[in-house]
Amino acid sequence: MNAGRRALLVVAAVALPPALVLGLILLLVNPIVGIVVFVVVAVALAGWVWTGAQRRVLKAMGGRPADAKADARALNLIEGLSFTAGLRQPPLLVVESDSLNVAVAGRDPASAVIVATRGLLTQLSRIELEGILAAALVEIRNGELGPATVVASLPGLGRRLVSSASGRDAATDLAAVNLTRFPPGLAAALDKMDAKGTSVEGVRADQAHLWLADPLPPGAAPAGRTSLRDRAAALHEL
Repeated sequence: MNAGRRALLVVAAVALPPALVLGLILLLVNPIVGIVVFVVVAVALAGWVWTGAQRRVLKAMGGRPADAKADARALNLIEGLSFTAGLRQPPLLVVESDSLNVAVAGRDPASAVIVATRGLLTQLSRIELEGILAAALVEIRNGELGPATVVASLPGLGRRLVSSASGRDAATDLAAVNLTRFPPGLAAALDKMDAKGTSVEGVRADQAHLWLADPLPPGAAPAGRTSLRDRAAALHEL
C-alpha cells in the first residue's frame, strides 16, 4: 500500500466514525437528512484532518524560519543534498534548544519542512551536519512522511508508530550515507548527539516518531527506537 493510501486510511479512520454515528441517528428521523449530514460531516472532518495536519504539527514543534546569514551553512547543505536526492529544497525551521536533534513534517515531499534545533546547527561540524540533514531528506523522500504527519497531528495516535521506528532508523541511516557517500560523517554526528543529548522541551510523545532521535527526556522516550550508540556503531563498521 502506498503512502497516499495510508494517509487516506488515517483520515478516514478519524472522519468516518463520528459522521456515521450522527448520520445513523438522523437517518431514523429522516433518511435523506441522515445521508446528507453523514456526507457533509465526513467531508468536513476529513478536510480538517488533512489540510491542518502539517500546520498543527509545526505549531507544536515551534521554531522560526532559518536566517539566511546565520544559518547559511545548513541552508547551503540542504540545497545541495536536495538536488542530489531529487527533492524540492524544503524550508528550514530552527528551534532554540541546545540539544541536538532534527525532525521533518509535511503532507508530502512537496510541502515538507525540516525542523532543527539550534544545538544541532551550531555544535556539529560541516561533515557531521551534512550526514544528519541527509537523513532528514531521506525521511522526506521515503514516502512515509504524509501518514506520519497526519497521525502526529492527532493526539494519541502517534504512539502507535514508535514500535516500527527501530527498523526505520537503520534504513534511514543507510540511505543517508548512500546520499553523502561518507558513513563516518553521520556516525560521528550520531555519537555527538548521544553524548550531548537529543531531548527537546515541549515535544509530545505522539510526535516523537517525526524526530531523527528520541526528543523526549531520558526515561520518558517510548520503547522501540534503536539507540544512537548502536546506530553509530553500525555505521562505523561500513
